[in-house]
Amino acid sequence: MNCEDELKEAIILAWIGDREGVNEITKECIKELSSYRSAIKDITKIKEEVNREFEIPKKLREKGITDEDLLGLALLRLARKISLTSDLNPKNDGKLKYIIIDLGNKKILRGYCKECKGFHYTILKDNIGFAVEYDQIIYAEFLQGDEKSVMDVIKREIINK
Repeated sequence: MNCEDELKEAIILAWIGDREGVNEITKECIKELSSYRSAIKDITKIKEEVNREFEIPKKLREKGITDEDLLGLALLRLARKISLTSDLNPKNDGKLKYIIIDLGNKKILRGYCKECKGFHYTILKDNIGFAVEYDQIIYAEFLQGDEKSVMDVIKREIINK
């Protein structure tokens, strides 16, 4: 499992509030990256011993902590933080997983389309808004209309292009 790529997907899933999808990914990554946990104590000790921050890299090298250890530890912490995502119960409409956030006068759609690539946008004339897709992420804002009419335009103009 390539945790770096998987955590990118987990961040997007967290953005749309898909806790179940996030937890699937983060559980595996936490298991895989748990070997880097041992570096935490060494890093903490080194930070306490050093008077100036520019001395930290030298002390880390002397202790045998590599760049890979630091990156693995950072990914482990990221996986833990992402796993705290709240569940917003996203809807699944074929290729697109999405949520709609109602802010009163305006609604926001956040979506994720795993198969989409590139950049597309459209104006939602009937709904007074816009929709943008950029490499799997879909974002839309609209002032009127219902979810179904917005989804129809997004499917026709963005996803099926």
